[in-house]
Order: sequence, then C-alpha cells, then structure tokens
Amino acid sequence: MTAVRRRGCEFRTLTGLLAGAREGRGDALVLRGEPGIGETALISAALARPDVFGDEGGRG
Repeated sequence: MTAVRRRGCEFRTLTGLLAGAREGRGDALVLRGEPGIGETALISAALARPDVFGDEGGRG
C-alpha cells in the first residue's frame, strides 16, 4: 500500500474515473511508468474499494 500512499492525486483521479464508469460515463486513462513503481498496486487498490465498484470490488 506504500506505492498508493505516494500517489494520492493519481489514486483520486483513478477512483473518480472508475466511479464515473459505474455510473455510465465513459473516459480514458493511460497509466504508465517505470517497472516497479506501483502502477499495478494503484489499480488493484482502486478496484478493491467498495465505494467504487460495490461490495465485490472490481472482481464481481
């Protein structure tokens, strides 16, 4: 979770986009960076939030 703590702005942007998608709004996001800086952790943490994708997270 350390990688996510250092990316608060990116995390808020991503969760906002995901919440919008749940409400039917379309958008696009490019997430890139050097290997190992937390891109996957950022997406995993956002998808796991129940307020973004309901109780099942993004895995339902």
